[in-house]
Amino acid sequence: ALIARSTVHRGDLQIPLLALSDIMRSELFGTFTDFYKRLNSFSGGLIDDLVGIGGICIAGGSILSALVKGSAGDIDIYVTVPPADAPGVLRQVFNAVQQNQKRSGGKRLLLTRTKNAVTMYRACGVSLTAPPVQVILQVYENDP
Repeated sequence: ALIARSTVHRGDLQIPLLALSDIMRSELFGTFTDFYKRLNSFSGGLIDDLVGIGGICIAGGSILSALVKGSAGDIDIYVTVPPADAPGVLRQVFNAVQQNQKRSGGKRLLLTRTKNAVTMYRACGVSLTAPPVQVILQVYENDP
């Protein structure tokens, strides 16, 4: 079989999707203590309430925004325990959110569940008192 060779240069075929050279890139801001304070403040103090719960990992936009002093929409929590232990961890997270909501003066806690997540909305009247907390229902086992 014959293969036709092209004289087109590789650079001519590549189309930049984002002009990254013109975009100001985010930079890490401050120390770990600064990061923790920003994340805890954004969460309405919930991070302090979650400290004693083993087998969870907070990830997503809230982490990135706390690292670069940005903004985020919710707090994503992943469960990293064997499947048999996951319901207990979910209950602990729910209890921490409940206690946090009571302490902040919020009167309502709305839960929604989809196939992939449980989302807890902390509200007072018609407005949210803190960002939603989303617990991802896919269990990720943490290898020892």
